[in-house]
Amino acid sequence: MKLPFLWVVLVLILLLSFAWGTRSLATSTPMVNLETLRWVDLPPIQTSAFYQVDTGLSEQVGYSLDKRIQVGDRLTDIFTLGDMAATGIADLSPIQIASLAQLDLQDIALSAFTHFTQQSLGSLVEALPALAKLQLDEIPSLTDLVRSQIGEGVQDLLSENLGALVSNAAIAQLPLSQIPNLQTFSVADIPSLAETSLKAFTGWQGIHLKDIPGLDLIPLADLGILSPSAIASLDLVWGAAESQATFQPISGSTTVGFRYPCQQERCAYIGLSGQGRQGDRTHSWAVFVDLNNSGSISSEEMTD
Repeated sequence: MKLPFLWVVLVLILLLSFAWGTRSLATSTPMVNLETLRWVDLPPIQTSAFYQVDTGLSEQVGYSLDKRIQVGDRLTDIFTLGDMAATGIADLSPIQIASLAQLDLQDIALSAFTHFTQQSLGSLVEALPALAKLQLDEIPSLTDLVRSQIGEGVQDLLSENLGALVSNAAIAQLPLSQIPNLQTFSVADIPSLAETSLKAFTGWQGIHLKDIPGLDLIPLADLGILSPSAIASLDLVWGAAESQATFQPISGSTTVGFRYPCQQERCAYIGLSGQGRQGDRTHSWAVFVDLNNSGSISSEEMTD
């Protein structure tokens, strides 16, 4: 299903708008270093909104595609891991994220790791098969969970392998969020958790990016989301000179048809320039938008 990739495109648009929106008056050079730009560096959203997606599409991808945005939200509050699946973030493990973010796994509490807290004991063993061969009393946090939730006979369970324990439906359904003093345990305290990819966990698509410890501290270029080499410069101009365009447009509207040139006096004009050169001539493109009459877009190749 490709629809979540649309959210990735939206992220890129927002990133580029931010990164190229602040310029030095002296040099007209972007002040943002795109090599080091991180989620945490991006500004909060200024307008509330709600984007509802057909429920059938959400069912197809396995998580809600709806977006409810509040003033002050950051992109990591809005987008989920499923939205960003095409970037490969879901293939990363906690230890890889910690390394890229320069964090110590011992400093990441289990209570802060939503991939863990939203699991049941059974789904955890399913995501981390290595746990099935370990005895319950070898993992203190899980021992505390069973002790707190199971009454009589808990002592007899301590020497049982977790694989056998979760064959009992009541034990398999125990929520990990109910582990006593969960904040005192770290990601490193659960065997093989740190080395397991994020997408191995049940419900990973719906987890917000903000709930992945350290992710917002990693440069977007390192995550493959933003490539500085993919940026072009643009110039936005409004003027009467653009109304004399004689070239063929690349689009138009359903009202006037397509291949419709801009015919008003003050057309919206966007000039895009790239790095390509042919001989001594630098090539760029002009795009004309007829906003008042038809919404058409026209383009023309120009040389300097």
